[in-house]
Amino acid sequence: MAQKLLVITPTMASKYFIMKKVVYKEGDIFLISLGDKIFTGLIVKRKEKSKILLGYFWPIQINTGNDFLNTVLSIPPILIRQFSGLGFDLGRWKVIGRLLEWDSNNWPVPEFKKKDFFTNNYYAVQYDDDLEFMNERLITFKEASHLFEDGLSGFEALETRLLSL
Repeated sequence: MAQKLLVITPTMASKYFIMKKVVYKEGDIFLISLGDKIFTGLIVKRKEKSKILLGYFWPIQINTGNDFLNTVLSIPPILIRQFSGLGFDLGRWKVIGRLLEWDSNNWPVPEFKKKDFFTNNYYAVQYDDDLEFMNERLITFKEASHLFEDGLSGFEALETRLLSL
């Protein structure tokens, strides 16, 4: 009798396997390895009592050598995004260290942009330090072009987004 093969995707894995409890907090630096591309992330905020995080993300260039962190943090991030911490629990992302002298005041929650597709209007969206919605205001297209998109990504959506940049 032929055996059937069950293919488990990372999303399904959380339903079938015990996930490892990983401790991660504000100021932690982590790696996301996606084939031949590697990204580093910095956890800037964590929504109280949840796995919702705000992170700044940078690509890692192989030629940055041993001082890659200072090199990476000296350039603007390619993405600032709210995301799920499930990638840590599934072992896909690795915490590699912590910023020395971490001060969350140096890493504010920025304004994000949101587009209303019915009116084509853009809005600047603000969150507080616990990632709770505060308000939004109408902005121009030019102002919106300088902001990162508002939203929350699951761990796979975040990986896909990073690969698209």
